[in-house]
Amino acid sequence: PTPLGQILGITGEDERNYTVNTDLPIFGHLASFVVSTQNIWNLPVMDVKLLGSHQVQSNPYNYDYDGTEFPGASFIVHRHYAKINEVELNFFSNEGTPFSDWLEVTAGAFYFNNEQGFDPVELTVGGIDPSNLEAAGIPGLLTIPPIVSELGGIVLDPLSEVFPAYALSNIGLVGTDSWSVFLQTTAKITDRLSLTLGGRYQEEHRGIVESVTSLRVANLPEVTVFDWQNARDQDGNNFPKQAVTKGFKPKVAVDYKFDNGTLIYASYQEAVKAHSYNAFAFYLRPAYVEPEETVAYEVGIKTSLFDGTTSLTAAAFRYEIDHLQTQSISLLNGGALSLDTAGTARSQGFEADIVVNVFPSLVDGLVFTINGCYLDSIYTDYPDASGQDPTTGLFGTNHDYTGNRITRSPEFSGSTSLSKTWELPGGPLEVTADLYHNSGFYYSASNDPRFEQPSYQTVGAHISYLYERYNLRATLSGANLTDEFYTAGELKLDFGALATLAPRRTIGVRLDWTF
Repeated sequence: PTPLGQILGITGEDERNYTVNTDLPIFGHLASFVVSTQNIWNLPVMDVKLLGSHQVQSNPYNYDYDGTEFPGASFIVHRHYAKINEVELNFFSNEGTPFSDWLEVTAGAFYFNNEQGFDPVELTVGGIDPSNLEAAGIPGLLTIPPIVSELGGIVLDPLSEVFPAYALSNIGLVGTDSWSVFLQTTAKITDRLSLTLGGRYQEEHRGIVESVTSLRVANLPEVTVFDWQNARDQDGNNFPKQAVTKGFKPKVAVDYKFDNGTLIYASYQEAVKAHSYNAFAFYLRPAYVEPEETVAYEVGIKTSLFDGTTSLTAAAFRYEIDHLQTQSISLLNGGALSLDTAGTARSQGFEADIVVNVFPSLVDGLVFTINGCYLDSIYTDYPDASGQDPTTGLFGTNHDYTGNRITRSPEFSGSTSLSKTWELPGGPLEVTADLYHNSGFYYSASNDPRFEQPSYQTVGAHISYLYERYNLRATLSGANLTDEFYTAGELKLDFGALATLAPRRTIGVRLDWTF
């Protein structure tokens, strides 16, 4: 089969380059309004904290979907908004609480209400007619039904060559209403041994508020094409527009403290991430994805060495995940964003952090820090997965990613820094140099090398002086001093990879005044 990039005239060095060719002027505007409150009462038998907030965000913007010279897809988001209400009530035991000499109690309740999405987003596509792919040399791979408008029986394919004389418009809004209660207690079994027991009950109602697709042709009135009244599950079957995730999840932890202050601990806990919907759907029903459930194990140690000059924190962990929620981006699966779930996944590894006061008897204020994480993170069962075909670039749902690494999970990452502080007249002067290393990772569950971030490392430094009398700090900083090329994010598109590049070498001056 002929790769889609060649069909569109994207070949050779242009298959992966650093140039973006936009089909329209790019703009974006973010407005955010937040009102919050925090109230604390120190009562004789407990402390009480009440948190509340109301938040509204609006973010109109547009973007070129493909980023190529080919006049492909462009999105204009007229209104991308979120309305969020949160209330949290916490109770903490204090010295007046019964049994406070050996029992510590934390309890609370949380309420969350949210509506967010596109209202609307507009899509224009041109340059290729996927209803006639046989002429492009890829027969039988894709069939998208035409949209028949009510304007005199006009037949328009959603990806036809009339770009940009028409546009598909979609209103996709999802609403959430969630509440939960939790309780955690830590009991001192002995002076050295403590046991923590906790639990959380959650009930989250989430569903589609509205998912409507309309068609606009030239200057003619807009016509509603689809008003979706149900969703689809991962197998394409009908699914209700509303669903509930609820249940109780426990936590158990034990820790032991030695005479020298060393602490060792072990913990077991479960968590659930609620189901979700993708209401952003142009020509397919909105997609439903199952709740994601995680079981986590961890053992660790916190200690100091060499007469207190070195501190060490280390932990080994394992996460077992059912129905890991994933996402991909394709115009060929209902719109742009597509939600999917892996059967099972596993993430396990080891992390450590060491802080050393270097030669404290000879040099004052010289500190060396090193930390790192080893991560073995794979999909243990992921058949019938969604994603782009590595040969044609076309989106499909018949892939098997079992055994592949989980996206954005480097096998090793770590950093190290060396810092020196001098006490000068007026306040301290600090000089720090640091190095960060990342072994690389994949942006795609297919582990396609086209969507890979290779290994990279960055170097940074800063000089900071604090004038203590006025709490005035001046900082000269440098980031990515070696001008390393790497990505800060990447979209996996039908046309290939479209990356957001990380900042190049950056030098900055900052002045902070605390009063």
